[in-house]
Amino acid sequence: SFKGDEQRRMDYARPLMLAAAILTALALLVNSLLLSVEANRGSLAILRTVGLTRFGVVRFAFAESLLSTCIGALSGVLLASAALYVYVSLDPVSFPAGVAFNLRGMALSSVAALLIAPLAVLFALKGFLSVRPLDSTSLRPRSRRIGMAIAFAFGFGAFAAVEIWGASLMRGFVPSPEWPDAIVSLLPGGASSFDIEKLRDIKGVKRISELLPLQVDLHDGEAPKSSSYRPNALFLAAEWLPEFNFVEGDHTSATKALREGDGCVISLMMSRARSLHKGDELKLLAGGRGPKTEVSLPVVGVVDVNWHMVTSRGLVRGMNGASGMTDGPVFVSFDTVESLDPRPAAHVRMTHLWVEYEKDFLNENGVFGAARIVEREIASRLGDPDGFTVRLHARDEIADGTLAHGSDLIGQAARVPFVFLAILAIGFVAMLVAEADAAKNEYAVLRAVGATRAQLVAKLAAAALRTAARGILIALPFGALAGWLFAVKTASVWPGMPRYFVVPWSIIAEGAAGAVLFALVVAVPTAMSIVKRAAKR
Repeated sequence: SFKGDEQRRMDYARPLMLAAAILTALALLVNSLLLSVEANRGSLAILRTVGLTRFGVVRFAFAESLLSTCIGALSGVLLASAALYVYVSLDPVSFPAGVAFNLRGMALSSVAALLIAPLAVLFALKGFLSVRPLDSTSLRPRSRRIGMAIAFAFGFGAFAAVEIWGASLMRGFVPSPEWPDAIVSLLPGGASSFDIEKLRDIKGVKRISELLPLQVDLHDGEAPKSSSYRPNALFLAAEWLPEFNFVEGDHTSATKALREGDGCVISLMMSRARSLHKGDELKLLAGGRGPKTEVSLPVVGVVDVNWHMVTSRGLVRGMNGASGMTDGPVFVSFDTVESLDPRPAAHVRMTHLWVEYEKDFLNENGVFGAARIVEREIASRLGDPDGFTVRLHARDEIADGTLAHGSDLIGQAARVPFVFLAILAIGFVAMLVAEADAAKNEYAVLRAVGATRAQLVAKLAAAALRTAARGILIALPFGALAGWLFAVKTASVWPGMPRYFVVPWSIIAEGAAGAVLFALVVAVPTAMSIVKRAAKR
């Protein structure tokens, strides 16, 4: 019942990985059945000659598929259980209660496996029914390389889909570089504006100013019946508007509008969710917990800015009894926030600061070093009072998986698809046996003219390498599309979330190299064994 970030991210990825696992199993089973047709074509032809009907051939295909599936499912459950036990025992901190087996999940997986068996037969049925009576037993079997390439493509496509899903989804959460370098919280009591003046000349700080937050209910926001959350906007007022990426309007005119009136700048996420654009009005219900007053603010700009982690890490949300959730930030002037705040102005203290570093200072000390120096200096100048605690939250901070860059936020989930590649590599055994069977006369001639065993092994290994390369090339576009569509689907949980398409090329390249390595690790020993037996014959 308790889940950390890693477990929640695994839950997000589970549907995609289960679908990929099912498709991978289906592709391998279909390829196995097609190879079985080629290996048993002569025997099936003889049986057809002595009276085996086409229905008998179909029954043979179903029996083989079901047997392969049952043996594979049982082996998979046993191996997975053993691997899970070892994995959990090696990480007692994350899993203090030890192993817990999900029997319901195992049962559902077994049922899914049994459903895959007849489905695989439908795909392979044409190959079985193509066997005719009196087919020559010396008929050259087909190697079925393309089948193995497609099966391998499903596995690598699953890997690419999960990685691209993670990178594309997390792109909407990675803090935009246009945010100030840090948010400083002075909680719970806050400081007076006079005290903030003591901080103007801190070494290494380019700019520091008060940041005044206030959450205000949205007028047209309908809360879900099953939730106590009421849609609201997080108003942020500061001395300057950061150089955000403007989708509608521009920084100069927006800054002027904020200073001269009650205009507001909204995020692209809020714009998409509420169909608000520059020139429209943002309707609010101001008044805190008391009587509500309808207020309308003109939208003077829309900015594409990722804000989730910055506002949550800086503890800007959820103050004064407001919800810890929000529909997004709205940037306004101090006067606008004060007009919306029902509290007496004399009792409102500054709870947050925005900080921008000098570039040389940041480069010299790094994110964490600069944060410690400035945090200590702020606390010293404010006299280390009892009413609040000084905490600096860096925009580029990476801590406990809360703030991270790119697909790293996916954590363990991004590594699971590597297992698909290892399992798929086993399929090269059947492919190489069929390859050698299909070309046994060719190998005999090569041996006769002086080809060494090493050359024949290299020939078989090269076939596996080419098949793996083809599978990777086939998988990339389809895996990318699946990953992006799943990212769009997952992001729909947050209304208005911008859609991003990000390919983590370094991780994809790492997976491709791993896929080729898995293929060679299986192919070389198999090829050596095949050539050794062929030489004896």
